[in-house]
Formats: sequence, structure tokens, C-alpha cells
Amino acid sequence: MATVQTILDGPRNLIINVTGTGAEANTKIVTVASLNVPCTKLRLKDVTYNIGPSASMELLWDATTPVVITELWGSNDADVKFYDTMGIPNNAGVGVTGDVLLNGGTASTPYSLYIHFLKSDPILG
Repeated sequence: MATVQTILDGPRNLIINVTGTGAEANTKIVTVASLNVPCTKLRLKDVTYNIGPSASMELLWDATTPVVITELWGSNDADVKFYDTMGIPNNAGVGVTGDVLLNGGTASTPYSLYIHFLKSDPILG
């Protein structure tokens, strides 16, 4: 089961640390409506991760049919950065919620994900 720790929830950036052991089946790791400065969507800026060598995981945009943001393959430490493109935008279609899901792993797979998002379309009250 995923444990999510919020490192930074500011007006523009969201940084979380997700850790756990075991398989995840579209586990919600971010709910945009409950952020400190809520927004309608996020952009994935970078991921630093460590996943057991025999496993892979996916980050997905939540929608009627979830859309894969990126796949993360088992390794030692790995870094995936999307700075040149200002992050991967949420391109989920019908039923898009703006939330982020985690999928994959195996029953005994330990994982640690440090994820940086940029907030899009903030809801200012």
C-alpha cells in the first residue's frame, strides 16, 4: 500500500514522496481538489525513483479510462526529467479528474518515488 508524504504544496509546485511495498492497482496518490492551492490539472516535471529490479510501475492521469503518464522500470536509483518541455501535461480525455494514480509492482516489490508536479489552472478563491 502506498504511503504519500507531501513535501511541498505551494501555489505553483507540488512535490510528494510515495513509498511502499507491494502491487498497486490504480491507487490514487494525488487528489487535486484537496491541494493547498487546488487546481484542475497537473504537469509531471520530474520523478526520482527506486523500484525493485524485477518490477515496473506506471503513473497515470485519472479519467474514465486512465492515461499513462510514464512507465517506471525496476532499477537502482533513476531520474526522469521533463524540464525541456515544461513537464508532461494532463492529456486524459473523457472523465478527466486531474488526479494521479499509481499502478504496477509485484507482491513484494519495495518502491520509493519522489515526484515533482507543476500545478495547471489553479483555482483561486
